[in-house]
Amino acid sequence: MGNHTYPQSELLACAQAAVSDKAAFDQLKRWVEGGANLFQPLARQDVDQDPFVEAGDTVAGVIVRELPDMGHPVRVWLERVIRAKEMSDAMPAAQSVPRRARF
Repeated sequence: MGNHTYPQSELLACAQAAVSDKAAFDQLKRWVEGGANLFQPLARQDVDQDPFVEAGDTVAGVIVRELPDMGHPVRVWLERVIRAKEMSDAMPAAQSVPRRARF
């Protein structure tokens, strides 16, 4: 994963387009692999007058809410991303162990 910053408004637009456009879905996956954050709250300027999205929503939340088809490829992929994040968040922080020789 990279450290590239992706504008949330562009990420939201790409995610919404990904629902019906394979190229946009491929782009969304590349952006997420590159470090795009689907879980960062959207700011007011990110929602661009969309009456169905509010500031504070996340891109992941918007797509899950607006895409009811459980078998849709974007939904299946997004559920895997969400599950991976939940597992990562649930892992305890690594404890610092004094260095010593393994053998």
